[in-house]
Amino acid sequence: MRRFQTKFFMLVAVLWFGIASESVGLGGVKENINTITEFFNVAGSSADKLPLNKTSDGSSKISSWIQYWAYIVGDKNNIKVCFVDGCGKKGDEIGGGHVVKKINLVCPWPGSNDVYILPICKTHNGKDVCYGMISRTNVVAVRLDNYRKKDMLNFGSMVVKKRGTPFWNKEETGRDPYFIHFWAEMHTKHIGSLRSIFCVAGNDDEPSCEGGLLGAHIVFEEREDADVYILPLCLRHKIKGGNESKEMTLKSDIYAVRLAK
Repeated sequence: MRRFQTKFFMLVAVLWFGIASESVGLGGVKENINTITEFFNVAGSSADKLPLNKTSDGSSKISSWIQYWAYIVGDKNNIKVCFVDGCGKKGDEIGGGHVVKKINLVCPWPGSNDVYILPICKTHNGKDVCYGMISRTNVVAVRLDNYRKKDMLNFGSMVVKKRGTPFWNKEETGRDPYFIHFWAEMHTKHIGSLRSIFCVAGNDDEPSCEGGLLGAHIVFEEREDADVYILPLCLRHKIKGGNESKEMTLKSDIYAVRLAK
C-alpha cells in the first residue's frame, strides 16, 4: 500500500507541475511542457552561447538554437512550428527561443536552471519580456543546465559610486522593473544581504520618493560608449530623468552594477 501511495503521489506531482524530465547531458535536459503553459522571453539571452557546435558523432554541425533543440529532443524530421497558441508560422520563421515559466525569472541569474529552449517564431521571440505566451500543445522543451554559468564573472560587477555623482538615463529598455531584482541579487551575492532598497536619486531638498522601484539603466558619462550601470530608482525619478539629457545626482553612496559589454 505504501509503495502504491508513493507512486501515486509521484504521478500527481508530474501532472500538477506539467513537467516530466529526462536528463540527456549535452548542456540540456528534456522536459515535457503541457498545453496552456504560460511562458516569457528571457532578457539578455542573445549573449548566450550554444553548448554544442556539432553532434556527438561529429556528423553534423549545430549553429543555431533551433538546431540544438532538434538535436537534443531527437527531432530527426526537423519539424519546425511555433508553439505559441494562435500562431501558425512554420519553417524558416521558427527559431529556438530562450523562455522561462514565471515572469519574475525573466532576468535569470547566471547558473540558473530555469531557462528553456522552445521552438517559437521570430515575431514571438522578439516580444518584450513582460509579454506572456501560452503553449498551444504539448511540446518537448530543453531546459538548459546552468544558464550562462561561464559568464558569471563577466555578467556584471559591483562598483562604488559616491554621493553627489551625476548620472543620466541610458535608454528606455522596457525591462527596468525586472532589473531591480538583478541589482538586489548582485548586491546580496557580492556585498551582503539588503535590509532595504531605496531610490538613490535626488538631494536633501527633494520630497521622499514614493512608488515601486525600478532597476534603471544609467550612465555616469555623457558619451556613446560609456559603461552602462543598473541603479535602483523610483518611478518619479525614472520619469523625471526619462530624457537622456536630464541630469540626476546620487543622494548617497551606492554600489552600482556595471553591466558587461
